[in-house]
Amino acid sequence: TAHATESTNITASVNEKVTKIYFEDGQHVNAGDILVELNQSEEKAELKRAQAVRGERKLTLDRLLKLEKQQLTAPDVIDRTRLELEQAEASISAIKTRIQDRLIRAPFDGIVGLREISVGTLVESGDIITTLDDTRQIKLDFTVPSVFLPELKPGLHINARAPALNDKKFEGQVQNLDSRIDPLTRSIKVRSLLPNPNGLILPGQLMQENLLYKTRQALEVPEAA
Repeated sequence: TAHATESTNITASVNEKVTKIYFEDGQHVNAGDILVELNQSEEKAELKRAQAVRGERKLTLDRLLKLEKQQLTAPDVIDRTRLELEQAEASISAIKTRIQDRLIRAPFDGIVGLREISVGTLVESGDIITTLDDTRQIKLDFTVPSVFLPELKPGLHINARAPALNDKKFEGQVQNLDSRIDPLTRSIKVRSLLPNPNGLILPGQLMQENLLYKTRQALEVPEAA
């Protein structure tokens, strides 16, 4: 079975309403692209209030520092005001993080699947919004009897055919071997990579794979000759 090199379900981490959708079904997106925006009105209001508090405390601190030069204020008052300013800065950072949680971004380059939500949908934490797959290369995992273990190594050539694609041939190579042999079947799992620049192979597709080892060139003569 074919697998994307990177694959994930795009979900929300908070409970909120969808306000904007920035992707279409089957669209290619880049890592960091915003896919969905959730309602941020409450957080933006809190951010403005926190920024106002920070501005007020900064002015107070500046005024106290001027008075300190004239020895008209106590050091502990300045320290307390400076601490309050740091607390305001921390509140702003926390609110900005909550705002970022409401911008759902693509974690890597890939193709998004079907959209499962609409504007106005109330999504809850864990709800699937869409899927994302990086199919520029396809992973194929298959098992090989452990008696062939001395011959197995990364870089071995493979070819694979997809029955659903009229047995079109794809070529790739072994990427790595599992670290364990299955004690029941005495076989080892092998992972191979197939280039998929045109996106013909889709995750979940059935493929027939041949692992080539000890290959050699030979002269072939038709039997009729």
